[in-house]
Amino acid sequence: VNDGLVSTLSLVSGVAGANPGRGVVLLAGIAGLLAGAISMAAGAYISTKSEKEVHKAEIARESEELELEPEEEKEELRILYQLKGFSQEEAERLVERLSEDRELILESLVRDELGLMPESFPNPWKAGAFSGMAFIVGAFVPLIAYFFLGGLEAVLASAGLSMAALFVIGVLKTLFTGLSWLRSGLEMVGIGLFATVITYLIGNLFGVQLS
Repeated sequence: VNDGLVSTLSLVSGVAGANPGRGVVLLAGIAGLLAGAISMAAGAYISTKSEKEVHKAEIARESEELELEPEEEKEELRILYQLKGFSQEEAERLVERLSEDRELILESLVRDELGLMPESFPNPWKAGAFSGMAFIVGAFVPLIAYFFLGGLEAVLASAGLSMAALFVIGVLKTLFTGLSWLRSGLEMVGIGLFATVITYLIGNLFGVQLS
């Protein structure tokens, strides 16, 4: 959401700075929204799919090692459990119990040695769809004003709505970080304001040169 909001706000502010007319600004913003959403969705899908494939390859490699060198794999587990605080006898009993079931010991190797949890692997399609939709939600905010206003009024209204949304995003972020909600909100506003002013001035400069 933050990526969509800031990138689209920067885009429409820069284009609006050149003063090409409300229609052009809106068209550029919508194009940026679509391009960004597709890019984010594709990027999330590819990265998630690649990560999942790497993890599956690691699990397959661990399964092969268990098949070819079972005693070495058992010893690795014994050492890992002793490092976690089990006594040598406890680790031995635990590994022997696990080795009675190949799937169980493989699962233990995957979790304890590789640090992987197969059931938590994200779905690439869901990751892509979520990233794309989140980008669209954020990107739509800076465009709202341009559906109704033009010129400097649209720029200020777009910036105002975007700053309010960024502040809310910053506040919501503190639900996970536990940091000061005011500081987090103002930090997000500062980033958005900086991007808006810089891109607007650059767009204005190009607009003057082209005219």
